[in-house]
Formats: sequence, structure tokens, C-alpha cells
Amino acid sequence: MTFPSGRPGDPVAVKIQDLPIGEGAKSLVSDSAGGDSLYPIQEEAVKAGVLDGKSVLMSAPTASGKTLVPLMVAAKAVGSGTGKVVYMVPLRALAYEKFQEFKILSRLRKPNGKPTRVGISTGDYDSAAESLKYYDIIVCTFEKMDSMVRHRPTWLRDVSLVIFDEIHLLYSADRGPVVEMLVASINKMLPGAQKLALSATVSNDAEIAEWIGCRLVKSDWRPVPLHEGVYHDSTISFPDHEEKVEQRFGDELMDLTSYALSNGGQILFFTPSRRQAVSLATRISPVTSLSNRASKAQDLDGLATTITRVEDNSALGNQLSSLVKKGAAFHHAGLPSSQRRLVEEGFRRGWLKAIAATPTLAAGVNLPARHVCVTSVYRHDVRLGRREISVMEYKQMAGRAGRPQFDDYGVALIKAGSGDAAEALMEDYIRAPVEAVKSMLGQSGFLSSATLSSVAAGVAADAEGVRDLFSSTLLARQRGTRYVDWRVKQMLKHLTDVGLVESHGEGLRATRLGRRVSELYILPETATSMVDRVSKLPSGFTDVTVLHLIVDTPDMNPVLISRQRDRLIVEEFIGDHASEFFPVESESSIYDEGKTVLALEMWIEEASFEAVYERLGVEPGDLHVVTENAAWLLYAASELANFTGSKEFSVLASSMSKRVRQGVKRELLDLVSLTGIGRVRARNLFKAGFRNRSEVAKASVEQLSKVPSIGSKLALSVKKQVGGLIKEKDLKVGEFEQTKLFRSDRRSAP
Repeated sequence: MTFPSGRPGDPVAVKIQDLPIGEGAKSLVSDSAGGDSLYPIQEEAVKAGVLDGKSVLMSAPTASGKTLVPLMVAAKAVGSGTGKVVYMVPLRALAYEKFQEFKILSRLRKPNGKPTRVGISTGDYDSAAESLKYYDIIVCTFEKMDSMVRHRPTWLRDVSLVIFDEIHLLYSADRGPVVEMLVASINKMLPGAQKLALSATVSNDAEIAEWIGCRLVKSDWRPVPLHEGVYHDSTISFPDHEEKVEQRFGDELMDLTSYALSNGGQILFFTPSRRQAVSLATRISPVTSLSNRASKAQDLDGLATTITRVEDNSALGNQLSSLVKKGAAFHHAGLPSSQRRLVEEGFRRGWLKAIAATPTLAAGVNLPARHVCVTSVYRHDVRLGRREISVMEYKQMAGRAGRPQFDDYGVALIKAGSGDAAEALMEDYIRAPVEAVKSMLGQSGFLSSATLSSVAAGVAADAEGVRDLFSSTLLARQRGTRYVDWRVKQMLKHLTDVGLVESHGEGLRATRLGRRVSELYILPETATSMVDRVSKLPSGFTDVTVLHLIVDTPDMNPVLISRQRDRLIVEEFIGDHASEFFPVESESSIYDEGKTVLALEMWIEEASFEAVYERLGVEPGDLHVVTENAAWLLYAASELANFTGSKEFSVLASSMSKRVRQGVKRELLDLVSLTGIGRVRARNLFKAGFRNRSEVAKASVEQLSKVPSIGSKLALSVKKQVGGLIKEKDLKVGEFEQTKLFRSDRRSAP
């Protein structure tokens, strides 16, 4: 293709109408772009051949327009019928956001005349997800894709375009090894597939591009110019000038909030901890309250009310609700996802003027503001103690400044504690280059899992094949193949010693247990611990024993940290159940593990979020993470128990997995299997005399609708699921009843 010449950075050099993607796709891309021209990074990607099947790594700042390119390439792929598209992201929340963006392509017709199907998959790691063969575009997390690769679904061979979003997360100790092995495995399994990688600006992007097998396209241009500076003593110092902030409240961050809101903007504060996020939101709420318009009061009241109505509300949620009424909020992982989404939507709509958040928001959903302030460059790391954040981490937060189509500029600031600190921050963060991305594969426990999966999934048939796979990793590129060969040899010996891999002729194969461990997506060390302990379980083991078996594994990460204020409660619990716990390696870990087991036991005994929070200080968001992880590990333990012949344990662990997932006693398991019936509604049905699905089937819709929290619409849905007589009048009631979270003068709800 040839393109008209344009100035460097000129966003109107290439028109969307000139792209070779079909007329229908052009219209959809224009709608998504909000204009008819390409941004510089988009233009450069097209010139690099991304629409001609060339693999490309796009390296550009946050909010530079990178996401439109995958949309264009996917539109061309499905429009020409060349194969499936897989779009991978690091987080479930981000997967849902991308799924919503890509659903616009469902309006496209494929060459066979059928509509394009867009799907999303983020959970259930023990599945080949064969049902995804019916979808043309699949959005998933890195971990889900890795688990699917291990199952080798039949549709995998039809993938022609693979998109790696946030590829710079290779530097992450938690997620980086998964991303790295995915790149290496996909290069082996799908050598002809086009690869498209999206990255924030990093100093070794050329190295990353060459490693993946991509052409590098990079740009520093943003549609909304970003101005970075340091804030101290009521002064914002930019590299080339200073601005004074009016002192109105006697508090620098309150004054900065007032400064940011004075011309209709919004502000995001990033704090080092959850406690500081809550404290800062409370501190600045009088400022946001003063800036609220009367017309927004009803919106804020409705949003605040909805926050308290979520099923997993707690005292923390009530505190959030009171701040929301004033136009401020906090956002961190301790909040349940339902409340976090409400905060995000309230901010997008412009109802909320300021959010104080932990840095997890910067790596998650797209939530820009005109002003961003990083209140501290220090973080507390459980392993390393107090540490400074990297330039990369700062840039991720700073990149949230500036709302495309709303702002002419964005401002990102770092709060300094002194004049000397301000100068250091300017040099170390504002003017400093972003660090190089380094492989974390060699430093992680994921190496043994990756080695096992390479054999179990058939990517490697012998030791030489395993070495060949790992020689194509970023770790081998940066540390050398000699180091990688040594580590792989260690891993293969270990996996053979524990019975997960065995010799097969001149090659290798996973044992039956090894294949199952790989499919279950747990670490080999977790699996061998489970198998060993299940095979030695004493008779009369209890729920506590089963819970501690999975809590005391490498995959139960994180466990809940036991603090001084709940130490007595945890000590008493451990003392009462001492004979039911397994021996642990260190005295300190027993308290953390004991607290985690206690929280899980409270949960399956139907303690409320509020009760767990009040007793143990465990916030709902953390409890969600722990229960989700525990439910999966219990399922894995149930499956692995079959290899020990312990049918009793397998049945109990399977039941316990369902109880942990739902937070119910055994007697409610039948009821919570119904769609729309959670722990609260199940208990209400049970109290009303409907103890199982059979009794629900015998009841009328009218009887069920009178049960608290059920209502006519859900009662009708439940009846359809269980069978039984449904009267015609019930169908009419269910058809017309509407359920709304809250009303606003816009007739909408977040």
C-alpha cells in the first residue's frame, strides 16, 4: 500500500476510508475511533504491514490509541474469513472491557454470510473450552489462554491472529512468566499465525519485538498531550515552568483537588495503601462536595444507595457510600468488584469528581482523568519491605491523565515531601527513561509448571524438545541458553522423581497424574503436596483439615496476613483445632494460614461479609479472591484424590469446593445450583420451607415470589429451571416486571 505523505506526528495523514478492510469494517472502525483519521501509532502500524498479515509490536504511551489497531486487524481477519482471533489481556476486568469494545464487530458479516461472533472466557481452568469453536473473536486472560493451550482444543489450529495486550507485563513476577511461556508456546504451535503485541513504552522494545518475531512500531505521540510535574509547597514544578496552587483549605491535597476541579476537570489520586486511599478520599470529600451541582445530587444519591444494596456490602461499603454522596470515592481491591464497577461508572459519567485509589487501578480498566497525582513513590512489599516504585509503574499511573475527546491536555503530578525530594523526583521519574523489561521466568515457581505443560500438551516430545522450547524464551535470550538448559534439566529430573513425567521410548511423556496436574493448572509442588497428604489422612478428618490441606500449598497465594489485632482470635481457633492442622514449616506461617482457614470456615458457615470483616478485618474484595482460589484448589484436590484411592476425601473436597464458591452450608447446595439464587436467596427459600429443587418445583410462582429477595420475575425464572406447573398469569407478570438498581434523571444506572 502507498500512503499520502504527512508531517511526523500528524494524525490526519491516513484516512480510515483508505484502509483495505471492507466498507462495513471501515464504518465500525470509524465509529470506534470517534473520527475518520488514524493517530500516528495507528498509521505507523498500517505502514508496517499489520493489515497485510505482518506481525507487529506497538510501543507507545498509555492512551495513544493502540487498541484501535487490533480492532482493525480483527475486522479484516473475520471479514476475509482467514481464521480465528484471540485477544489476551492480564485481568478479568480488562477482558470484560475489551469484550465490550470488540462486540461492535458482531455487526460484520463473514464471507459465508453469517454474523461475526465475539466471545469471552476468563474462568474454569480445567476445560478445553471447546464451545469457543463457534466464536470468531475470543477475548481471554493470559492464564485462561495458557490453560486452554494445555488442553489443546480442536479450534486452536484455526487461530490466525494472536493479540498480546500489555506485553510489557513480562516484567511482572506474578504474570510475566505466564506471558513469556505463552509467547514461546504459541510461536511453536502456531508458527504461521500473525502476532500483534501492545506495550507501554519500554527502553528495550526492539529486543522484545525481535524476541517475539515482530516488526517494531513506536511513537511518543498522544492525542491528549501529557504534562508531568512535581507538586510541593503549593507549587507545581514542570520541567520548563511553575504554577501556583491557591491555598484555600490549609491542606495541599485538598487545595490540589480544588485546583483540578476549578475548570470542570476530575482528579485521580494514587496512594500507596488501601488505608491511605480511604483516608484521602475522606479528606478531600468536603472539596468535591462544594463543587457538586444540584443537578447531580440525585445521581450521586442513587449511586450511593446502589452501593449499599450489593449483596457483599460491609462497613467499608457504607463508608464508601457516604463519600459518594459528596462526589468523592476510594477504589481498591478490598472492595467487591460490584462496588468497584459502580465507582468506575460514576466517575466515567462525571458524577464523581475525585477518586483516591491504589495503583491496581492503573493496571486495570481504562479510567482517565484530566489530573492524576501520585501521592508517594514508596510502596510496602511483603517480601522486600519499603521500596521505591519503578519508572514503569509511575508511567502507568501518569498515563491515566487526559481524557480523549474531552480534554485538551492531561496533568500528571508526583507529591513531594520536601524541596530536595522534589528535585530528586524530577530527575528520577519525570526525566528518567523507562526501565528495560527483564524476564522473570527464572525467578518464579512457574518454571516447573511450564516444563510439565510442555510435555503434557505435546509441545515437546523429548528432553531436546523441551530445551528447544525454553531456548526460545526471553529468559534464554537474556541469560543465555546454557543457564536455561541447566534449569530445564533440573526441572525434568524433579518432575520425573515425583512421578509426573516418565521416559517413553527415546522421548518423554507425562504420566496420567502429570497430565491431570497440568490440566488442573496448579503447580507440580501443590499437586505432590496434596497427593502426599491425602494418602496419609487419618480417619475422621474434618472440614478444617480439608481447608488447611489446600491453604498450605504454594498455589494458595496470597494467604490472609494475621495482624496483631486478630492474633488472639486466630490463636484460639488454632488451639481448638490443633489436631486438625498439618505441621507447618514456620511458626509465623501458621497464624497466616490459621486466619485464612478461619475466614473460609466462617464463609461456608454462612457468616456475612460484615461479620468476617468485623471479626478478622478481611475486606470483601480480599475474601472474594481467597474463596475463588480456595474453591479451585479444593476442586483440584478432589480430582487428585482419585489417584490415591480416597473416594471419601474426593467427595468431601468436591462438596467443599462448591460450598466455598457459594458461601453456604451443605444443606443449601441444591438450591444455589439454580441460576439467580445465591447464598442469601437460598437461605430465604430454605427458611420459607423450600429446602431443595423438588420442593421448589411443587410451589407456585406466587408462593415463591413472596419469599424475601425473590420477586415475581426471579420466581418465574426459577420455576422454569426446576419444572412444575406455571400459570398463564405468571408468565405475563414475569414478562412485564422490570427490576432497576436505581433511578436517575437520565433514566439510567451504572
